[in-house]
Amino acid sequence: MRTLLIASGCVLAIVSSASAQVAVPVAPKAAAKSAPSKSAVAGAPIAAPGLPSNCLRLPLSDVAFGKPAATDEARKKLLEYAQAEVKKRKWPAGRPLVSSNETVSCEVYLDFPVLGTEYRCLVTATFCQK
Repeated sequence: MRTLLIASGCVLAIVSSASAQVAVPVAPKAAAKSAPSKSAVAGAPIAAPGLPSNCLRLPLSDVAFGKPAATDEARKKLLEYAQAEVKKRKWPAGRPLVSSNETVSCEVYLDFPVLGTEYRCLVTATFCQK
């Protein structure tokens, strides 16, 4: 027995058998014909309101033993990630990248009585090109 359900603009084909039901996503034909809007493109970052066009706000988390080590690693990886985003967005090369409005939050990831405590630290910063 085969049944089609329409829910929130998506079409799901549900195949039922004697033992179990399997849901398989099926793309609707109307959505395939229409061109995606700029904000609906997968992977396209949406600019935060209130930021200039040459600024971006990025988060990154990392896990390491001790809060200072986890925070330093997350900051270093966040800077590398920001530089990669600048290249991806094709901003002018050679202009310095300045970070501001940094926030850091840490939480215990794993607690080993003998080895120490691992922390997951989330660092979020705004990067602008001058």
